[in-house]
Amino acid sequence: MLLAGVHAVSGAVRAVERLFRAAGTSAIYTRSPLERHFRDIQTLRHHGFVSESRYETVGQVYLGVPPEFGLVAF
Repeated sequence: MLLAGVHAVSGAVRAVERLFRAAGTSAIYTRSPLERHFRDIQTLRHHGFVSESRYETVGQVYLGVPPEFGLVAF
C-alpha cells in the first residue's frame, strides 16, 4: 500500500506539473484553479507517507532490512 501511494502521488505530481507548464503564465495567478492544484500537489508530495523517500522504505522491506520509517516496522 505504501508503494502504491507513493507511485500514485508521483504520477499526480507529473500530471499537474505538465498541465501547469502547458497553461503558461495564466496558471501562476491565484485566480487560476490550476495554481491551487499545483500548490496542493507540491505540498502533498512532501507528506511523510507518500514522499519519494518512501521508495527507500519499500526497498528496505523487500530486502528484509529493518526500515528506517518506524511506522512500517513490525
